[in-house]
Amino acid sequence: MSRVIRTSLMVLSLIFGPLALGTPVALAASGVACVNPGGTGGCFDSIQAAVNAVAAGGVVNVAAGTYHEDIQIQKRLSLQGAGAAATIIDATGLSNGLVIQGVTSPTVVSGFTVENANLEGILLENDAHVLVANNVVSNSDRSLNPAGPSCPGALPFDAFDCGEAVHLLGTAFSTIASNLVQNNAGGILLTDETGPTHGNTIVANTVQDNALDCGITLASHVVQPGSPVAPSVGGIYGNTVINNISQRNGQPHGGGGVGIFAAAPGGAAHDNTVANNTLIDNGLPGVVLHSHTPDQNLNGNTIASNTIAGNGADPEEGVAGVTPQPTGIAVISDPGAAPIAQVSIAANRISNEYYGIFTNQVQHIGGLPSNAIASSVTVPVSSH
Repeated sequence: MSRVIRTSLMVLSLIFGPLALGTPVALAASGVACVNPGGTGGCFDSIQAAVNAVAAGGVVNVAAGTYHEDIQIQKRLSLQGAGAAATIIDATGLSNGLVIQGVTSPTVVSGFTVENANLEGILLENDAHVLVANNVVSNSDRSLNPAGPSCPGALPFDAFDCGEAVHLLGTAFSTIASNLVQNNAGGILLTDETGPTHGNTIVANTVQDNALDCGITLASHVVQPGSPVAPSVGGIYGNTVINNISQRNGQPHGGGGVGIFAAAPGGAAHDNTVANNTLIDNGLPGVVLHSHTPDQNLNGNTIASNTIAGNGADPEEGVAGVTPQPTGIAVISDPGAAPIAQVSIAANRISNEYYGIFTNQVQHIGGLPSNAIASSVTVPVSSH
């Protein structure tokens, strides 16, 4: 080895520490990093190390293998696995599989199986313009106490919504697409504790066999007693849930295909669209919309062109003085709660239910005549 080469390597060692030719540092400097289980060929051996090293806007390519990590992403990048069947993020003993936090420019996570997290599989917190696509998320419920049900260590307000596969918290204009979400406590959850969750698209996912909660849940958790929630404070609004399959969720513990809820006075889950989904064999109705307390805003939601069959009863039907029965769509405001001023229920295909569409304290329903309800016993609307 020449004196010049030896001198150059000594300088590099002083700057970077001991290096071998082709180490991950050189790859990351170009905005592209690779990961494989052995850390060979100039690649990192952990996804987190590659994420930390790559420049904002860079690409992390992850080879097939199993990675035992709780990955934290706090900058714009593209994280690409080698396909969900081959690239596993195993979060056994860890809080989450993957957390994207404070990222507000285009970011992509695709091609992974994320499994065995104590709390949640994939958490998007205070983000915008994130795409989570073509992943499998399963068994995200390892710290769940079924007697609660609750998860020690869960985020505030989420102790009873833990075990979700994918959670959008204070997140906007993001897309959850073409994922398989199965065998978690709950499926896909949108909440607003840290700010509004709005303008998101949940599309073409298969959400199934999540035992304790709805397949897809839009839940306003913000507490603002005495006044409606303004978008600058919180709220779940302007989200689109379209072309998903949500089946066998909430069995046997109770969860619908899609649920829209507000938890406390001032909660707001309004102007969302649930359309062209297949919602079958869930523990609660195919679509469930509940107002529980005063000063809530659940107005302007649209439920349209869904295929709904074989779902369970909504216990809230008892507030109307009837026995709860299997139901396609349930839109219910409790006595003393804010009435639902307006909802659109149009062109849905409902079969194998006792009640096709059940409502209580809904002031105006658009589109009712356009629904196709085929059932041995049909009560299209309970009371307004």
